[in-house]
Amino acid sequence: MKFYNSKIDGVAGGQTEVAIRQFQKANDLIADGICGKKTWEELIRQATATTETNETITLKLDKKAAKVL
Repeated sequence: MKFYNSKIDGVAGGQTEVAIRQFQKANDLIADGICGKKTWEELIRQATATTETNETITLKLDKKAAKVL
């Protein structure tokens, strides 16, 4: 999941929207740039999958759901 390559600043701006659209296109989702229910489900599904090194990656949202912690 390498769609966002900029510094993480906690702001869901234009680069975030582009990254969301790219992720959506790559995963056969409607590419609207909005991180709705289906997009979140796919992000979480992929992020919690076991990696090749058997590490588990988990996404957590802050209270405003504006950034991934």
